[in-house]
Amino acid sequence: MATVKCPLLSLTAQGDYAKIITYRRVGITNVVSEYSAPTDRKSSAQSVHRTGMRDAREAWRDLSLSEKETWREKAIGIPGTSGYNLFIKYFIESYLDSLKVFFNKHLFNEVYFN
Repeated sequence: MATVKCPLLSLTAQGDYAKIITYRRVGITNVVSEYSAPTDRKSSAQSVHRTGMRDAREAWRDLSLSEKETWREKAIGIPGTSGYNLFIKYFIESYLDSLKVFFNKHLFNEVYFN
């Protein structure tokens, strides 16, 4: 990891360059390092969450305009939250709760999810 004064002949630089080197800021210091390709390790927990998000997006698309408007109105009192975000939050929470109930009854005990 090397610190640089004028990365790419500018004041700051961020991101990857030709998948060879990576520029980033650490605090107030500009740093350049070798590019490292991200690994896509799909754990079982990630698969569960990805499935939940996919189902949540599909459920949002299936809502009528009036149902979507109801969610938008509920979100008005929560700063920085849209009706879509609020719907996804509640959907994912209920999705994960239903998985806990299912697995507790059929496969695992309560300790597995805590």
